[in-house]
Amino acid sequence: MTLCPPSKFLAAGLLLLLTATFNGCGSGSTEPTTDQVVFSNGAALSLVGSKGNYQIQGSAFQKISAVDITVYYDPAALSSPGVVKGPLITGAQMITNLSVPGTITVAQIGANGVTGSGNLATVSFATDNGTRGPSFGKVRIIDDLFHVYSSNGRGPQP
Repeated sequence: MTLCPPSKFLAAGLLLLLTATFNGCGSGSTEPTTDQVVFSNGAALSLVGSKGNYQIQGSAFQKISAVDITVYYDPAALSSPGVVKGPLITGAQMITNLSVPGTITVAQIGANGVTGSGNLATVSFATDNGTRGPSFGKVRIIDDLFHVYSSNGRGPQP
């Protein structure tokens, strides 16, 4: 049995580190991910961004026609939230509730299930004086056969 010299393992490890550093890993975005949930059907939602602008990104959607998302944030650090619909669920109707400080509710429903990945919505804040961004509360996605997939994010953090 012939063993590889340790230098080959070191070189391979360095190559992986450099690849992750220059190409990024995870969501494919250069922005930090503040929270992510993965559902039993393989789909995922990520909250990606920094300094007042955060995207709710869906990935690996398979015929998803509705989403119900709760996002928590620290109202002492983040203020005046706004939500703009993204293009992932084409033709979807969106309803938001911003009336409770510290909580954002986003619901979208479309006539046809969408397959793919992309931006569901962008959440922005007028001021961002915090060190930690928003996080998911309870989130649900529903496919075109009305199967409901539910998960919980990190929720409110101290």
